[in-house]
Amino acid sequence: MRENTVNTINRITKVAILCVSIIAQGQALANKKTDPLPLPEITGRLTDEQRRPVSGAQVSVSNEKGVVIATEETDKNGSFAIHHEACVICNLDVVPDEKSGLASAFVENIPGGITRRFLFTLQKGFRINGRVVSQGRGVKAISVKVISADEEGSSKVHSGGAAKTARDGSFALTLTPGKKHMTVSNSKYSEANGHFEKDFEVLCDTTLDDISLSSSR
Repeated sequence: MRENTVNTINRITKVAILCVSIIAQGQALANKKTDPLPLPEITGRLTDEQRRPVSGAQVSVSNEKGVVIATEETDKNGSFAIHHEACVICNLDVVPDEKSGLASAFVENIPGGITRRFLFTLQKGFRINGRVVSQGRGVKAISVKVISADEEGSSKVHSGGAAKTARDGSFALTLTPGKKHMTVSNSKYSEANGHFEKDFEVLCDTTLDDISLSSSR
C-alpha cells in the first residue's frame, strides 16, 4: 500500500514538472514572438578637411515622406549613432554649427531597413538665405531641399541640404560652391501652389529673391 502511494506521488510529481516545463517553453516562445525586432541604425563620423572631428552637428533621418523620424548630435569625436523606425527609403541630413563655416551634407534614397555607416568630410561653404511667401506673406513649415546640379555631384553628398521655413517664411543653408537645384514642397496651405523648383549657383554668401507659392488661378 505504501509503495503504491509513493509511486502515485512520483507520477503526479513528474506530471507537474512536465506541465511546468511545457508552460515555461510556451511562455519563452510567446516572449520570442512578441520581442520587437531591433531598429535599423545609422552610424558615422564627421570631420573637416583637416581631418579634425566636427562636434555638435545635427544629424537627422527623414522617411520617404520627408518627415524627420530621428535626430542625433555628433559627440566630441564627431561620431553619431541613430536608431530609427524602418522606412522604405531614408534621407540623411547633416547640419554643422553655423559658426563653423562648414557646408551641410545631404544624402538621398538610402536603404531604410538596414544598418549603414557613413564617413563625412565636411567642406567650407557659403551662407544662402531665402524666404518663401504666398500672397506676399511668409509661410511657415515649408520644406526646402537643395541638391547639386553639377554632373560630378550626382552622389549628392556634401553638396546640398534641407530646411524648414520659419514663422516669417525664412530659411538658411550653408552650401558648397557650384550649381544647385532647389525644390520647395508645400503640403500645408491649400490656397498656395504645392511645388516649386529653381536652379541657381552658389558663388558667395547670398540672399535669394523671395520664392512665391501664390497660385495663378
